[in-house]
Amino acid sequence: MYETEVEEYLTYSEEEAALYPHKLKRVVTKPEISQWESTRYDGCESPDPNDCQVLCYRTYPAEYTTIYRPKDKSLGKPFYKEVTRSLLIEKGGLTSYKELDCKFTSYQPLGPLDFSTEGEFHPEEEHTLQEIIYLLDRNPSFRIELQFRYTGELPESEAEKIEAYLIEEGAKQGNLIVQYLPDDQLTLDELEIYWRVANMDL
Repeated sequence: MYETEVEEYLTYSEEEAALYPHKLKRVVTKPEISQWESTRYDGCESPDPNDCQVLCYRTYPAEYTTIYRPKDKSLGKPFYKEVTRSLLIEKGGLTSYKELDCKFTSYQPLGPLDFSTEGEFHPEEEHTLQEIIYLLDRNPSFRIELQFRYTGELPESEAEKIEAYLIEEGAKQGNLIVQYLPDDQLTLDELEIYWRVANMDL
């Protein structure tokens, strides 16, 4: 966030500065700033912009204007130049980042899971969900996408069971994104479940 400040400086024009003695002054109109930025990398083939994000540390150089301050105001035609300066009040952009194994940003299979029972998941099934819980415990700003690829009926009941389990274990509703994707490559009534870290709000 920037705050604007306007100041007046007595100066020569460039032409008169070549003729009369003066003192050169460079006024910073915008300070240098460095910050982490999220950007889409070139060559990404995915239509989803979340698949194509990388963090870059960028430095924007300071901007200046030149003032030719006369040593003798009686020489030539010095004039007052109004200079608008931007003062950095609060740094924007990403001031920090979290390291994450890149494999978690790609879709990974969540199953196989047994949805035939009405109760809790079996211990071996719970193990496939604990990695998500572990990530969210350590990184509460992460958002997890659950993708249900299916044929036949919409697998809403299966999604609700997984969401209920994750929320009971400590995940927040806002941390979970559920997508349903019909897939004609699957056999009738087949269901595949995938997950990934979709994005991070730092």
